[in-house]
Amino acid sequence: MYQEISAKPKETRIVRRQAVKNGGTIAERRELPQYKTQPEVRRARRRRGKANGSMVTTIVILALMIAVIWGAAKLWQDYLHPGQSNETSDLNNGESLEPGPEPDPDKPGVEPEDTVKVARSEPGQDVTLFETDKTPMEITLTTLPDEDVRCWINVQSDGKLVVEKTMGPNETLEFTAQKEMRVRAGKPWVLTIILNGHDFGTGGPVGPVKDLVFRYNEEM
Repeated sequence: MYQEISAKPKETRIVRRQAVKNGGTIAERRELPQYKTQPEVRRARRRRGKANGSMVTTIVILALMIAVIWGAAKLWQDYLHPGQSNETSDLNNGESLEPGPEPDPDKPGVEPEDTVKVARSEPGQDVTLFETDKTPMEITLTTLPDEDVRCWINVQSDGKLVVEKTMGPNETLEFTAQKEMRVRAGKPWVLTIILNGHDFGTGGPVGPVKDLVFRYNEEM
């Protein structure tokens, strides 16, 4: 028969095993490791918690001090140099304050803009000549928007009759020709004329029937 007896906490625990053998008592002693009590564990946890809290507070205070110092330095710099901040911001955004170099049309790979030459002349009272160095020619005829506007036209492109009709108010007709187009207009002063994108205005002043001649001239 065995019996275990434990001593008080933090003291050596002695286990005695008693046995009756031949009328005598044999005592066996064994020392076990010591263990902390719950109050000591709680006090240790509180000490660790206080240490961690102090560290976090110190970090926050340092961050606030750095932010305040940086802000004060920024305000002081803006006060001394009001325009420097905007210039720095523009440079950081990749925007150049100086205009870039203009493209050089003489350099290879840079094609100059295609310019179309046009000209108007009055060979006679009943003829108006329009010339251009671009072919095919693109001609647009538009009547004025007045309600009583009427204009009879006869259009021949490269020697072939294209249309013969009376145009009403604000009416538009478009034509193309390779070398020459002739428009015989009953009232040329109510026709606006566009040749290869160039607006020449009306076909002329009030007067007799007129021939509007559009001609390609490669020597212009």
